[in-house]
Amino acid sequence: MTPFQAFDALLIAPFRLLPSPEAGFLFGVLVLALASAALGRASQALVARAQRIRRARVDGETKHRSDLSIQAAQAGNREAYLAQNQMAQEAYGDSMALAAGRGAALLWPGMIALAWLTWRFDAVPLPWLWDSAGPATYFLPLYIIALWALARLAKSKYASGDRNNHYPCHTGSLRLLRSLLHQSPGQLLETTGIVPRLHLRCDPRRHLPQTVAIQ
Repeated sequence: MTPFQAFDALLIAPFRLLPSPEAGFLFGVLVLALASAALGRASQALVARAQRIRRARVDGETKHRSDLSIQAAQAGNREAYLAQNQMAQEAYGDSMALAAGRGAALLWPGMIALAWLTWRFDAVPLPWLWDSAGPATYFLPLYIIALWALARLAKSKYASGDRNNHYPCHTGSLRLLRSLLHQSPGQLLETTGIVPRLHLRCDPRRHLPQTVAIQ
């Protein structure tokens, strides 16, 4: 038996547990969606653990540059503001690249499962839907629901252990807003050269704003 045949036999097993072909197909798709979502969450956790040192360094750099840009904006130093803002955005880009890696780790099992379903049930009439419906019509809604349910479960589990810290928002953004609101439009443009836009970054462990980057 080749590795692909073993893989195929493993994935097709849930589809053969029930005597009814229609019920067996739905049960198999449900099991495949749940397994793909669970494997994706586990893969995402492993990637997040592997990234933890670099993420801490990048997040610290983003926060440091954001704080310096806020101080420069409050002091009216346009050149320092623009320079620190540029470096903050570069660090924020590194953070987004790390987040993209975690996203890919979350989704790869579902994409492989969908590709296998499409190959295995190609041109097979599927139950209870129109003739042109493919396996994705069944798999994708169940897979999205499974991901949502696991995310909610993880969020509620975390929230139950940390109910006393609901809004750890970085106060530097509030200081900057107060400073900018007291300036006239001319002073604002003279200070920054642009109308600043505040981007709140969220800690995935808290799902709450932590640092601020300014454009």
